Amino acid sequence: MSIGNVSIVSDSTSTTLQTALHLLDARFTALQHNISNTSTPNYLAQRVEFEDALANAIDAGDPTTVTPEIVTSADPVDAFGNNVDLGKEMVQLTETALRQQMLVRALNDRYGRVRIASEDF
Repeated sequence: MSIGNVSIVSDSTSTTLQTALHLLDARFTALQHNISNTSTPNYLAQRVEFEDALANAIDAGDPTTVTPEIVTSADPVDAFGNNVDLGKEMVQLTETALRQQMLVRALNDRYGRVRIASEDF
């Protein structure tokens, strides 16, 4: 929905929230892969980093330019060459899921306000 050149659904805050949600989804997927490869010989855990890049993109005015950086974990490996720490992965998975829930709630609140405001027209 837009009025003239201004979109009332895609304001900068909503765009930032949506971008952060997509970035967290990339992290969630990487964590799921790590967990599923806990017993895979020579598997090295992957980490998805984006917080600094997102902060810089927000400062620059366009959070949509951020892409997640996927890096290999430098954690020590076990006798099979695997460095996935299941406990650590589960904590990060839970934290990521909670952050996703928070962003979804924030987006729902924003869109709810837009819906209520549009009912007045």
